[in-house]
Amino acid sequence: MEKIYTTTQHFDVETLYEAMIENGYRVSKATVYNTIDLLLEANLVRKHQFGGNLAQYERVYNTNHHHLICIKCGKVREVKDLDLMSSLNTRKFNKFTTSYYTLYVYGICSRCNQKSKKDKDKDKDKNEKK
Repeated sequence: MEKIYTTTQHFDVETLYEAMIENGYRVSKATVYNTIDLLLEANLVRKHQFGGNLAQYERVYNTNHHHLICIKCGKVREVKDLDLMSSLNTRKFNKFTTSYYTLYVYGICSRCNQKSKKDKDKDKDKNEKK
């Protein structure tokens, strides 16, 4: 729990296990996997599937937020859109009580956009020199 709640990034179980070992925790990998399951049931961590096969987790800290996911590099950024959050928080669904929500927005981050633009400019320069 301590390691998870001092982590501000999304994490997978393997990364959490390795970080715990590096920090001197004496724990087995099986214990970490079993504990994650218990923390999920207790709603203390949330599980995400950001497009790959590897599940990512984050601590639950009572704030809804959205995830921007780069389809090139896989980087995940958390953002808050107060207008969207207000709309979702006041939305009533027939015969359904909302516990929480999550929103994934897929696209290309500014770093990958800049890299792509530079690569295109380099290719253009090479072709012009020929």
